[in-house]
Amino acid sequence: REGMQIAQKAFAALKIEGDAALRLRQAVAAGLKVLWLEAPPAGSLPTKTDAGHRAAFAFIRRPADPAIAGFDEAEFQLWGQDHLVAKNTLLKPERGGCDIILDCGGSLGLKHTPLLRVYQGNGYYLLCQMPVLSALSVEPAAPHILDALLRSLASPMQVNRQFPALANDAAGALKEALAKAGIPVAADPRLSSVLLVDGR
Repeated sequence: REGMQIAQKAFAALKIEGDAALRLRQAVAAGLKVLWLEAPPAGSLPTKTDAGHRAAFAFIRRPADPAIAGFDEAEFQLWGQDHLVAKNTLLKPERGGCDIILDCGGSLGLKHTPLLRVYQGNGYYLLCQMPVLSALSVEPAAPHILDALLRSLASPMQVNRQFPALANDAAGALKEALAKAGIPVAADPRLSSVLLVDGR
């Protein structure tokens, strides 16, 4: 829509590839907020899924995040008859701007997440692998969590301390390179825990 009057979108169990994925990435970089629910393993997600990985327990990592604020940890554990709270969980990104909102894992540690926000340009993806739709009628917590996820899209974009700040980049070459890679930059170095220095 002209002027991007629609500022957020929600996708469920949808695989997006090719030109559609490229247009989506461009829209997110321009400020779109996307809630992506129960994504299949294949497709153009901004991070990797671990096909087949399942979790019965998830643990709160960011209790004040608007996507889950006010929920108890017990509400992210042992859903339904199969006890699974997430399927095809997301591998935690090793770099880039993101908020890991919930932790899950297995015998090798908490290397996965069922709920992740990935920043891209001026927008973000909120990726949820919990069955908040497929378990809507059978899991008491599901409708409340779905409502919170949708409402969180209207919240102001959070300051992400993983955005790098720049130093000694008078020519702007480093900032330009990061922009081409889709990596946001903190406007104020005091709001970042990562400082990049161009030593050339």
